[in-house]
Amino acid sequence: GIPLRIHIGPFIPYLSSLEEIFPLIKGLTTEVNIELYHSKMGSFFEILEKIKKVDEGLSKSIENIYRDRESYYNFSEKLKETTLQLNKKYNFKLYFIIPDFDKFYNSKITYESTIF
Repeated sequence: GIPLRIHIGPFIPYLSSLEEIFPLIKGLTTEVNIELYHSKMGSFFEILEKIKKVDEGLSKSIENIYRDRESYYNFSEKLKETTLQLNKKYNFKLYFIIPDFDKFYNSKITYESTIF
């Protein structure tokens, strides 16, 4: 077979669910990228407005993650921890991509080194 790495991204907090995604890809690959949503790229405020129409609390929760550097990196660390726990069932080789909080994508983002 052809080696395959599945890319989960953008991972939008509280909308994306690794608990739902991992069982769907089990047996299809051994390697998985998880890319945290980058609020500087795309339509962050438009996304929040759409979510707000359906669930204002959810919109606020997502907005709180991206309100400042500390909140963003704290969330990303918690996500790594919960992903490690979940991955004990699946044994994927995981690659986690966390874009810099206040910068656009750049060449420092690496898809080659595993974090777990």
